[in-house]
Amino acid sequence: MLTLLRPLLALDIEATGPKPETDRVIELGVVRLAPDGARTVHRWLIHPEREIPADSTAVHGITDAMVQHAPVFKAVASEIAAELSGCDLTGYNLRGFDLPILRREFELAEIPWPCEGAKVIDTFFIFKEREKYTLGNAVRRYCGRTHENAHSAVSDAEASLDVLLGQLAYYADLPRSVEELDRESGGRQPSWATELGHLRWGEDGDLYVAFGRHDGTRLVDMDDGFLLWVLRQDFPADVCALVRSVRSGERPRAPGAEPIEEPEDSDSWFDSDDPDDHCDDEDIPF
Repeated sequence: MLTLLRPLLALDIEATGPKPETDRVIELGVVRLAPDGARTVHRWLIHPEREIPADSTAVHGITDAMVQHAPVFKAVASEIAAELSGCDLTGYNLRGFDLPILRREFELAEIPWPCEGAKVIDTFFIFKEREKYTLGNAVRRYCGRTHENAHSAVSDAEASLDVLLGQLAYYADLPRSVEELDRESGGRQPSWATELGHLRWGEDGDLYVAFGRHDGTRLVDMDDGFLLWVLRQDFPADVCALVRSVRSGERPRAPGAEPIEEPEDSDSWFDSDDPDDHCDDEDIPF
């Protein structure tokens, strides 16, 4: 039995996309559990002040037409804050998505964060901790047997192959080609310009940053402080090579993309590839 000293509020958010730092809330659902066990439910449909991408609609089913006459977040922010205030919180991946995007909405609405001091129970974290992603557990799930001789290299390799074959049998919609399975299992995607996806090609053929707070920004638009910071960190060699090319005045383009003609008298931004020639530590924007 769950012991409550004050209401516990379960919340979930549907948004224009998966990035809490740039996407907007379009639906907020909350279920309040009172200490006496009573439940109350509230839902807000919210206009995100932008079009909802088709791939997001495919996930949650909410269309532009459905939010056409809905209020923007700022119009209902005080009402939502009153609902959240004085409650502890629970949800699935709450810390990773719902709370960051909700906090940003309150910042944009210039309303103080109503969940200050709230305790947070993230059921996704509990799930990850209690359902360990070990090879032994995978063998039990997909092969229906116990993994013997765990941590023996050959035994683990054989078990890994059996798990793959078991997954293919278990999930009928998994692709069957190695190339497609590589992408399905976190491998390099067609849009990745670098092996681990730190830099990616945009639809316009330009190179974009795909990490941190500058995610989604064209690399050629980043200031030199950021480029120098990348070169001073432990980023892979392919990332550093592209950053150096941008610092030297080049504009990398995706394979097959039309090159962009630069003016003949355009100068390279910098003459040296040595980061220490141009920037002191205090210039780094982090």
